[in-house]
Amino acid sequence: MKKIIGTFIAAVVMSLCIPLISFAATTNNGDGTFTTSGQDANLANKVMTITVFKGNAFTSENLMYIDEFTADETGNYSITYETKEALKNGLSFTVQVASEGNLIEQKVFKLNGSTPDPDPTPSDPDDKEDDGTKEDSGKIKVDEKDVNKQLSDPKNTKVEIKAPALTDAQPKVNVEMSESVLKSIAASGRPFVIKAGEMEVTIPSQVLKEISKNSAGKMNFVMNLVKDSKVPQNGTTLSEVLEFTITVDKDGKASKVSTFSKPIEISIPVNVSAVKDAKKVAAYYVNNGVLEYVNSKYANGKVTFKTNHFSQFVVVENDITFKDLEKTWAKDYIESLASKTIIKGKTADLFAPNDQITRSQFALLLTRALNLPKKDYEGTFSDVTEKMTWNVLEIEAANRAGIILGSDGKFNPNENITRQQMATMIIRAIQYNDASVLEGVTSKASFADNASISDYAKENVGLAAQLGIINGKDQNGQQIFAPKDNATRAQAGKMLYNMLENL
Repeated sequence: MKKIIGTFIAAVVMSLCIPLISFAATTNNGDGTFTTSGQDANLANKVMTITVFKGNAFTSENLMYIDEFTADETGNYSITYETKEALKNGLSFTVQVASEGNLIEQKVFKLNGSTPDPDPTPSDPDDKEDDGTKEDSGKIKVDEKDVNKQLSDPKNTKVEIKAPALTDAQPKVNVEMSESVLKSIAASGRPFVIKAGEMEVTIPSQVLKEISKNSAGKMNFVMNLVKDSKVPQNGTTLSEVLEFTITVDKDGKASKVSTFSKPIEISIPVNVSAVKDAKKVAAYYVNNGVLEYVNSKYANGKVTFKTNHFSQFVVVENDITFKDLEKTWAKDYIESLASKTIIKGKTADLFAPNDQITRSQFALLLTRALNLPKKDYEGTFSDVTEKMTWNVLEIEAANRAGIILGSDGKFNPNENITRQQMATMIIRAIQYNDASVLEGVTSKASFADNASISDYAKENVGLAAQLGIINGKDQNGQQIFAPKDNATRAQAGKMLYNMLENL
C-alpha cells in the first residue's frame, strides 16, 4: 500500500511568502519510487520542473532528482521518479515544484518509519549533510565527481549542472566551482552550462580558460532576482530583472569578472501569456536607469541573447509605430526595430521611410543593434568631430569593430550611403559579432548588374544576397542590385532587420 509522505500545507507555504496555487502531495510508492502530483487550472498545459534535494541545502551534491514535465489541459500534473540515492528513515528531503520560473510548492519532509512527520522541520543546522552551505541555501557546489564523469564521456559536448529556479522565496543562486573543477572544464574545451529551472546560461570554454589562468581559487557564478526594480519603459515587462555576476579568488581576495572575450549566452523564460507581438520582444541591459537593446531572439517561450559583459537584464515588449507606415512595405521591419529602440523616427509620429539615409546614421544603427562598446572621443576621423555629440562615439565604436574604415583619414559622415556600402558594413558587422554565420556561405550573386558592383563590395554583396539580407530590384524583367543607388530609410530598416535575424 502506498504511504503518504506529506502534503504541501497552505500555512507553511504562506509562511514562506509563497502564494499557494495548487494542492500537491508526494507519495512513497514502496518500490523505491515517489510520485508528486497536484492540480490547478492556472497550470493547464504549462511546463513544470520538479527538484528533490537531500536535506534542505540546495547543492549539487545533495541534488537527488530534477526533471521537467507538462500539466494536462485541466491543470492536473503527476510525475513518478526515483532518486539517485535511496531515501532512508530519519532522512530529511526537500521537494520543489516550479512553473515558468515561479515556485509553486516547496516543503521539507522527514521519513520516520512508515509514518510521515506531521510537522516536518528543516534539517538540523549542524547536520553534516548541509555540506557547509547552511548559511546560504541557494549555494550550489559543483560536484567534481559528476564533472569528471561528464568529461570522461566523449559524446558529451558540454558540462552541465542543474540548479533550483530563481523564485521570490529563493531569489539568489550561487554556483560555486572549485579551482580544480574550473581548470578541468577549461582544459576540456567544452562550454559550462547552468540550468536553473527554465533559465539557461552557457559559458564558453575560452572564458573559462581566461578565468582559470587569472584565478588562484574558486569561481562563483551568481544569479539574482532584483526585487523592487523599476524598469524604465512604457511597454510590457515580460521577465523579472535579473543580475548575473562572476567572482574569482585571486591573491586571497574575491574579484569580479565583468567583461568577457567571448560572449556568454543566456536564455530567460518569459510570461508567454503577455506577449502580443513576438517581433517586438527583446532583452535589454539596464544601464543606470536606461534600457539598452541587446541582440536577442524570442522563441518557444524564452528570450536568448549573448553578452560580453554582466550586469542587470530584463525582457520587454514595446509597441512603437509611425503614422506614415500604414502603406509601406517595410512596416513590420521598421516597427520591430523601433520597438527595440534601435531605429527612431524623424519625429515622434513620422518615420519618413522614403528619405535617404547617411553613412553616419547607418553606422549609428549598427552600433545600437550590436550594442557595441563605446569609449571617450578619440578623434579617429578628421571629419568626425567631438561636436557631433549625437553619434560621434557610435561612429568610432563601429570603426574599432572593423565595420567602417573610412578613406584617407576621413569618414564622410554626411554623405548618403549607397546600397553596396550598406551591404559591406552589414557583412563586416556579422564578421565582428559572429563570424560562424558566414561559414559555408558562398559569395556568388546573380544580379544582372554584377559588373557594376565595385571590387571592394562584390564579395560582401554576394554574401548578403546568399543570407537573404538584400534583394534585387526588377528592371525590365531582370533582377538588378543597383549597387550605387542611395539607400532609403525603409531599405536600411529591412537590411538591418534581416541581419539581426541571421545572428
